Amino acid sequence: MKAITEYCGWLAVSNALLLSLVSCAQSKTEQVVVLKKPGLPVVYFRVMISAGSAMDPAAKPGLAYFTANLLNKGTTSYTRDQLEDKLSQIGAQIGISVDKEVVVITGKTLAEKVGEFYSIFREVLTAPAFAEDQVKKMQSEQLDQINGIRENDSRLALGVFENKLFEGHRYGHLIEGTEEAVKNFTRDDAYRFYRDNYLQGNILAGIAGAVEDTLVERFEADLGRMPSGQVVRSAAEPKTEKTRRVILVEKENRTQMQLRVGHVVDYNRTNPDYFPVRLLTAHLGENRESFGRLSQTIRGQRGLAYGAYAYCEYFRPAGWSKLIDNGIVRSDQYFHMMTYPKEANGKFCIKLMLSEMTKLTTAPVSQESFDRVQAYVTNQYAFLMETPDKQLGMRLDELWYKIPGFADKYQESLNKVPHSELQSVALDHLHPDHVLIVAVVSNGEAIKKELLGADTKLELPSGSLEGELKAINDQIKAFDLNLKPEDIVIVKAREMFR
Repeated sequence: MKAITEYCGWLAVSNALLLSLVSCAQSKTEQVVVLKKPGLPVVYFRVMISAGSAMDPAAKPGLAYFTANLLNKGTTSYTRDQLEDKLSQIGAQIGISVDKEVVVITGKTLAEKVGEFYSIFREVLTAPAFAEDQVKKMQSEQLDQINGIRENDSRLALGVFENKLFEGHRYGHLIEGTEEAVKNFTRDDAYRFYRDNYLQGNILAGIAGAVEDTLVERFEADLGRMPSGQVVRSAAEPKTEKTRRVILVEKENRTQMQLRVGHVVDYNRTNPDYFPVRLLTAHLGENRESFGRLSQTIRGQRGLAYGAYAYCEYFRPAGWSKLIDNGIVRSDQYFHMMTYPKEANGKFCIKLMLSEMTKLTTAPVSQESFDRVQAYVTNQYAFLMETPDKQLGMRLDELWYKIPGFADKYQESLNKVPHSELQSVALDHLHPDHVLIVAVVSNGEAIKKELLGADTKLELPSGSLEGELKAINDQIKAFDLNLKPEDIVIVKAREMFR
């Protein structure tokens, strides 16, 4: 397997909340990143494979998801039921997640059971059976997943948003695929995708916890037996639009409007501007936090929605955490804002979000807000790295991006961002005139007419008065969306992802 950048010494985090230090080492054959934590009763495994949905054949969207989720549904030695029973008996877990670029296979076991667990884990990775009965079950499960996305307004809005942003690009379809494609998947499809993509050159791997050298050697040997080779992904860049566009996703009996507003960006974590943009979006609205401008203006001051947030890159939370997960690396990224007001206030909220976004390009963020946001995001680092498992995830992510030291320099990089730089960075990377707006609505034609009309409604919660906000509200209402009829498309939710 291709050499992985060396880590040595000690991984330390300045925040005192973090657990004890973890010894970091490179495996002898440079195949596995090893984070040694003597005495920890748990061992973590992580394998990141560049075999995500971006590698789906054009006629088979969803095949990467289908293949990956068959890995733990039976191997050459164990049926699905036997796998689940054995893992339950030893209190261990195997997880599989799929994103645009990568599949991540994780394992967690008690150190005293690691030998027994590893015999199972290695088979899931290297010897999946793709049994016919499980292929049929997986088809049904994947179709249920697609339907579940249609039923969940938030996931529906995000799915339509991403598909349109990346139309014609390798990211331009749902990770779970389309119903038509999934219904026609076969065992041979999964086998061929596994054979063609689960290659040594596509794999980054790591192990953390109470790790013995003999276990590392077994892990290395098994990875070394994977087929050699590497799939080079397409370098095609996503299209960038120069106008505002709107997609209204019509779904009956909606009273709340799920909103996504944003655009493709020309940076990812490899770009030095990542850190100032990270602070800009935290200023706008940190995930599930109330101090951001969007949350203050939409929820705090007006009570129009329970939450309103902004993201500088694709965001998936780590379980129930407010923080971003590992293993969702993407070479092409997008900025977006989201909220979910009642439908009557949808147009006002769109204007408010775009107004706040525009301010970042026309006026400097206050020093007070900058200091608060910089301290908050910097202090988050401790929680991004608080366990060996999270540290391992961060290490593999930075290897995928080819930015060794990203994690170690994270806080330093944030603290080096000068207040004076934010506005110029906003001008370079945030484009309120070029956004895609996706809204899940009950009546597309009515909302289209409203968006094109001169009036903007604002219905405050019962008993609330505009008071001193009236002048500001009038300014927001006067914000020009600059939309033409041809800029607005209406689609049916029931027809999405078919």
